[in-house]
Amino acid sequence: MYSVINRLLTKINFEMKKLSLLLAGVALVAFSFTSCKKDYTCTCAFTYGDYSYDYSYELLKMKKGDAEDTCTEWSDYYLAYGYEGECTLD
Repeated sequence: MYSVINRLLTKINFEMKKLSLLLAGVALVAFSFTSCKKDYTCTCAFTYGDYSYDYSYELLKMKKGDAEDTCTEWSDYYLAYGYEGECTLD
């Protein structure tokens, strides 16, 4: 009787381990399809002589690093043309 119960418990334990691994695999696959892409706003404030300019650019569905790079590129663009100021990522 003991050996029958022991085999049954061993089989149940093995099936639970298989189920746990299967669920972990499904969760991993589901997580890999999600991304950390969000919407960001690049807000720029510049002056050129007596004029001041405020701009906001919507950066849609971007990773944070890509959004930061894009906002920096906007800032560098204005600075290259003699504007003073900066762009910040919101």
